[in-house]
Amino acid sequence: MNHREEILVICGPMFAGKSNQLLFLLERLKYAKIPYIVFRPNIDRYKDSLGTRFSDRREPSISIDINNPKEIYKHIDLDNLKLPLTVVVDEAQFFENSFLDVVRDLNRKGVRFIIGGLDVDACNRPFGVMPQLLSLASKVIKLKAVCAFCKGDAWKTTLKKADPGMKDKSIKLDEEDFIPVCSACFYENKKKLEA
Repeated sequence: MNHREEILVICGPMFAGKSNQLLFLLERLKYAKIPYIVFRPNIDRYKDSLGTRFSDRREPSISIDINNPKEIYKHIDLDNLKLPLTVVVDEAQFFENSFLDVVRDLNRKGVRFIIGGLDVDACNRPFGVMPQLLSLASKVIKLKAVCAFCKGDAWKTTLKKADPGMKDKSIKLDEEDFIPVCSACFYENKKKLEA
């Protein structure tokens, strides 16, 4: 495994196991004794650790302001950069565009990235910086969940019920407001929600 210059992006709908995949890869880094640092957006439910609601496994993380991803530089000593180093970021879709500059810059210096996030939002639109991250990636893992309706493979996330939060960004939605769905059930559910 090449530990330099790789950008691995793990994406998929909610409940597909993206955070579990990150935790698994962190275990490999620990076993190989490769240094790493974990970052999460400051709006995430697990601000101080990477984890899932289905497991007690947790990994300490540093909370970064979504509007100032350059805070990452405060936690990496560029003057004494020791490689290999892996930067792990979960919920990357929430970071603003300067996150891409941070990834490009550190990657150019030899830092490896493992990044997780939702590739599309609940309206099936590209989510935040994820499309650009997917184009920068040297490797992409697209995970599937189980469709809440037909139990087939789910590639999308949708709302459980009609919710003004999708139009009014001041209304906070929680993960319990969303379900994973296949494409057919996404459009069927969308018709019901709009009726």
